[in-house]
Amino acid sequence: MNLRDLEYFVLVAELKHFGKAAEKVFVSQPTLSMQLKKLEEYLGVVLFERTNRQVHLTQAGELLYTQAKSIVTAAKNLQETAKIYRDPFESTIRLGVIPTIAPYYLSKLLALLRKNFPKLKVDISELKTEAIVKALHSYELDLGLLALPISEPSLESIALFEEPFLLALPQSFEQKKIKNLADLVDQNLLLLEEGHCLRDQALQICSERGVKGPADVRATSLETLRALIINNMGYTLMPEMAAVASKGICYKKIQPEPSRSIGLIFRQTAPQTLLFKAIADKIKAIK
Repeated sequence: MNLRDLEYFVLVAELKHFGKAAEKVFVSQPTLSMQLKKLEEYLGVVLFERTNRQVHLTQAGELLYTQAKSIVTAAKNLQETAKIYRDPFESTIRLGVIPTIAPYYLSKLLALLRKNFPKLKVDISELKTEAIVKALHSYELDLGLLALPISEPSLESIALFEEPFLLALPQSFEQKKIKNLADLVDQNLLLLEEGHCLRDQALQICSERGVKGPADVRATSLETLRALIINNMGYTLMPEMAAVASKGICYKKIQPEPSRSIGLIFRQTAPQTLLFKAIADKIKAIK
């Protein structure tokens, strides 16, 4: 048994297709099938039920898949860690970004990384805060870009900048004097669906300022909220980076100015800590 055979096993188990798995690892299907047959003989169990059209894991295969996946992942992590220690600035990092940042800030961030860390490769996933934290713990991500604070003892955070919230209102409010949230007591507060940290932040800000609960509308994105506002369904607190000019909507500052803290999070034991701190320094320098 060798690592290559386990990689083949995991790949076929996930793709449920010998041909597709063979293409992905650049070997012929007979070669891959032969190696898996040898693995089955070595282990003394049948891993797959094979038909002309489908491949299914046997009961033994399902149990062994979990362990094989763990071994393959550990081996890849070992190789990546060694590469990182050789030169963390010439490695690949897996970055998770929350949806209320990704569409509005990623182009700026990627340009900064290309300029300052030309040998660095970045794989990006757009995920909610909870998913980013979970993926960091399971070693599926290396770094998260999100709103702080995050209460996780095993994760380290670096605050990058404070981002103000603006009131996003229908165009009809453009000439009206809106000084604080109390001036909108008769309007519907629109928020994102549960699971978005921005929803929790907005609720906290509104609660502190005595604003009534939100309308029974839960948007999946800031762009949906923008569309609702344009159609005079209410207002929301919009991060400044997402305050894109559009017909039918206006933005206003209020006092005291609410804001959120944007930062990076990563495992305290991450071997790329030096790299992450260097990235943070570059971001703070241009903000």
